[in-house]
Amino acid sequence: EIGANFSDNNESGNYIVEDYTMNMLRNLPPNAIIFSTQWDFWVSGAFYYQLVEHVRPDVLVIDKAMLRDRPWYYAELEKRAPEVFRRVKPEEEAFLKLLWAFDKGDPFDENAIAPAYERFTTALVERNLDRPIFVTQEMIDEKDDLFAPKLRTNPAGIAYRLLRSDSVFNVP
Repeated sequence: EIGANFSDNNESGNYIVEDYTMNMLRNLPPNAIIFSTQWDFWVSGAFYYQLVEHVRPDVLVIDKAMLRDRPWYYAELEKRAPEVFRRVKPEEEAFLKLLWAFDKGDPFDENAIAPAYERFTTALVERNLDRPIFVTQEMIDEKDDLFAPKLRTNPAGIAYRLLRSDSVFNVP
């Protein structure tokens, strides 16, 4: 089976994930935070390059999809960027209480989880605006009204920078 199918399935020359990941990481400013749902295309690659190859460990890559529905993911994020999450501890704990209950199948207030998520993501972004914060294209195309809804996006290279609606962004 291997011999008969190897040439049709050989991806050893496919560098799409590596190229996209490296372009994204290298083009972000120092200490940037970037939210994305592109796990297959670059987020998983970023985790590898940052944690194993030590490429741009100053950039905090956050998979927004996992942020919304994987409570175990928070421990990794807090380990990588404790200062970012220290600023939003009350909102994080309130959302995680509901998310853990949902994840375990325990009873929880279904009407409270979406507003708790919105409060958490809004705080996460707004309290860390001393760092440049970005989102990727699919987050513009598939807008999540609960994710930091008070901020606007500006194109900035291959990502979009999140800014307060009254701010001015100078393109370098």
